[in-house]
Amino acid sequence: AVEQAGIHATVGFSFRYSKAMQQLRADVQAGVLGTPWLIELHERNPQFHPAIGRPLTWKGDRSHAAAGAIFEYGAHIVDLGYWLLGPVHEVTASFKTVVPGAVLDDIATAQLRYQSGALGIQVASWVLGGGFPGIRVHLHGSAGSGEVLIGESPDGRELYRRRSPEGQIFKELDLTPAHPSMATYAGRHLRDFLAIISGSAVRYPGTMPTISGSLHVQHVLDTM
Repeated sequence: AVEQAGIHATVGFSFRYSKAMQQLRADVQAGVLGTPWLIELHERNPQFHPAIGRPLTWKGDRSHAAAGAIFEYGAHIVDLGYWLLGPVHEVTASFKTVVPGAVLDDIATAQLRYQSGALGIQVASWVLGGGFPGIRVHLHGSAGSGEVLIGESPDGRELYRRRSPEGQIFKELDLTPAHPSMATYAGRHLRDFLAIISGSAVRYPGTMPTISGSLHVQHVLDTM
């Protein structure tokens, strides 16, 4: 409908606008990492941990949410994998509940195979330890690997590491925003969206999430 109407639209997959993710994608596209073989995708933090988190909200209520952590966190990392490697061809998943009384997934794991032939491993959880947003992406290629950490630890740092085929770190960039928060990435996203609407040049070319791409992400999540 959006395409037929000829209007601009986007979806809030704003972690694409992390500078560390931008660096990883640039290295993938430039062939620096070689042929992608495997991607590890994690998003986790203990906001609903039974001992240290807060009580489950509507996010764990089946009358309000169709799934738990796999939708809440998994959506963002499925999108990051799609942005880096293209569409998913096959997926299998396993879920576990650990919060007392929970009826939706608290921990979700998945194995993915992309149309390109690359494999993927995904973990999404709102009880496992981590900072905010607790994202880690590690893409292994034939010529080395690239790793992104976005607030995985409580210090909130954003890092990009490139490793040799032997696993040695030979490049590390600290790309932590001055004031780390979700608003940093959403702000970059919205500024690019306003630029598109006004016909101006975007700051992050090739980054804007589309409705059609997000539909693929939702199809992957529904399949899980």
